[in-house]
Amino acid sequence: SREYSEGYHAPNCRLVFMNLEDVSSIRTSWQKFVELLNSPPARIIQIPVNNTGHNPGHNTVTPSEPPSWTYRLDESKWFSNIQTVLATAVKVAELIKINK
Repeated sequence: SREYSEGYHAPNCRLVFMNLEDVSSIRTSWQKFVELLNSPPARIIQIPVNNTGHNPGHNTVTPSEPPSWTYRLDESKWFSNIQTVLATAVKVAELIKINK
């Protein structure tokens, strides 16, 4: 991170920041992603057939996605973090290959 790199000067090295989040943010992102994967994929709700609230002997069973599943996936930032890590790895590999 930029905070830890202040004052860092290595001969023949170029310091490039790849917009990676700090380790704590990456860990939190991973935890949110795992939590989401372990959440139930769908709920079954029972809806009474008539509007009196009484069940006349049969129900309509309707699957419904958990609210905001895709929103929670996006909010975990896990795929964004993985994309940045992989792009950084490719850049490092290219620089190693060029400078051999």
